[in-house]
Amino acid sequence: MNTRFDALYRKLKTHLLEVQALETELQDLRLRELRKVEIVQNKSSITLKFRGRIINAKRNMHRGWNLTEKGKRIKTDVRSPIHDIRFKISQGDI
Repeated sequence: MNTRFDALYRKLKTHLLEVQALETELQDLRLRELRKVEIVQNKSSITLKFRGRIINAKRNMHRGWNLTEKGKRIKTDVRSPIHDIRFKISQGDI
């Protein structure tokens, strides 16, 4: 076979293994961050607790999330899944 082809194939395989290792590390980091935000399912809303903050998430009629903290609305119509919102809270984005 072509030596150039073999070299490129080995290089590609090495890079793919590196990417897979980085993806696994990233998933582990994300899970650790998610575990920092406590989640409590209520009847009509979800309460998220993180470092003394208590954020209530309630679905609106558009299937988005309205986020309130201490009775004040901090975000409206957030179209992300609740676990993405948890991650954003752990990162300080919300």
